[in-house]
Amino acid sequence: MAEALKSILRAKGDFVKTRIDSGQVPTPAQLAAFLSALVTELGPCIPHCPAEAVRLLKRGFAYVGWDVRTNRGVCKTPPTAEKVHEFLTKAVSKIEDFEAKIAQTVQPTPEELEDLSMACTKLWSLDYARLAPGMDYMIDLQQGKKPYCQGDFAEGPLFKFVAPDVLER
Repeated sequence: MAEALKSILRAKGDFVKTRIDSGQVPTPAQLAAFLSALVTELGPCIPHCPAEAVRLLKRGFAYVGWDVRTNRGVCKTPPTAEKVHEFLTKAVSKIEDFEAKIAQTVQPTPEELEDLSMACTKLWSLDYARLAPGMDYMIDLQQGKKPYCQGDFAEGPLFKFVAPDVLER
């Protein structure tokens, strides 16, 4: 599914670049409509992509001042077409870099096979579908609980927030 994501991002980046090169720079309203449509188009790809690719994409949208949760701009001034093009180009590049990194690091070293701590660290680094604290979920540690206490004394739930899309992975 990352291929579908990259394909959409490339096509949209080429579209924006063509508009810039031909002097048909989009208006702020057109850019807002473009970004809104892009978020909607990417929606079906997201649950099937590695978490790191999704994080990179969300950061990119934030860079241009777009909130993917509300699918609206968060800045008073809209991004420029050049900034949107830069985001799309960098997103594809960063996703490809991430994929290359994963492909290179799959084979364990002899040291990792011998040492449990190293093996766990390796597995953690390879888990590209893991959840990101603060983005995919937020924990409320609350107060008063000590390791030696029996039972649960917390007044509220452990999780403040869990993104709905993580339950579909």
